[in-house]
Amino acid sequence: MNGTGWLLDSFATVGPGSTAVVDVDLSLHGTTAWVIQRDVHDRWRQSQVQLEHDHDGNWRCAAVTDSDWEGWAALARQRPERGWPEWGPILGMSFASGWCGSASKPAFTSACGIAAADVVMIEFGFVGHGRHRVIESPTGGFLIAVPEYHPDADPSLKVTYLDGTEITVSE
Repeated sequence: MNGTGWLLDSFATVGPGSTAVVDVDLSLHGTTAWVIQRDVHDRWRQSQVQLEHDHDGNWRCAAVTDSDWEGWAALARQRPERGWPEWGPILGMSFASGWCGSASKPAFTSACGIAAADVVMIEFGFVGHGRHRVIESPTGGFLIAVPEYHPDADPSLKVTYLDGTEITVSE
């Protein structure tokens, strides 16, 4: 774990039967955590967990997305400066939408992935509704959520490199 004591320092330290928090995004809509798990059979899974406060002020799980993460940890351990040959500056990017409270439709959209070593900032969102985050994790792992859901719009993701170069990864 890193200096904060709860974010993952290295994918190499995730042993069989363990779970690790890659990144946490604190935003206006709540708290979302990106969690990876390696089971006792050496299979990898990833989850995005949306947390919110209940009426008594206690944390509760509001939404969970779960998917296979097989093979990504091995690639993430070999983090290049500018990008992976087949993937560009972001490895294993995935998107999720989640509900908050008793909402009848998704209330946020998020993206997570592993940024190349020279990527210092990620900007994610929809036209007029975006957020940016500085890459703070030693693994390059990031999670960024926007408190908007636009089912008919494609999200945009832009990366900023250490030298100031910006590129749009998806639109």
